[in-house]
Amino acid sequence: MSEYSSRSDPAKVEPESGTPVSSGGTPPPVSGYDRPTGVSGGDSGQPGMTDQAKEKAAEYGDKAQEQAEQAKDQAASGMERAAEKIRERSESMDGTPAQAGTKVAEGMETAASYLKEHSTTEMWTDLEQYAKEHPGQALAGAVVTGFLLGRILR
Repeated sequence: MSEYSSRSDPAKVEPESGTPVSSGGTPPPVSGYDRPTGVSGGDSGQPGMTDQAKEKAAEYGDKAQEQAEQAKDQAASGMERAAEKIRERSESMDGTPAQAGTKVAEGMETAASYLKEHSTTEMWTDLEQYAKEHPGQALAGAVVTGFLLGRILR
């Protein structure tokens, strides 16, 4: 007897995988244990892992939103304090510097009140709308902001 005599007839073996072919001409069903490593066997733990990942992502998103709201409130308070100081200094001046100081202080107060009255989500929506309506100005603002942030973070 040959060493291959214990194997099934070569005509009844699938050519590429060597899987025995049943009498119907199709390979037998494959269980999840017969799959190569790294290939999922359907629902084996995947939905639970996906749900956990979604929960973690939502949790981190909520934390980021909360931190953004706190930063926004701090920025508004800082702008109000700066506007107050500018207004105090401009009162002691005369002429154009006084007018410029007053206008800067008013602009900062307006920005601070906007920050306090709107959520970060509303602000993001407003920013998107502005960029759609004024793409050139939005691009110029992004360039200036990027330049300033680059200089500050050096």
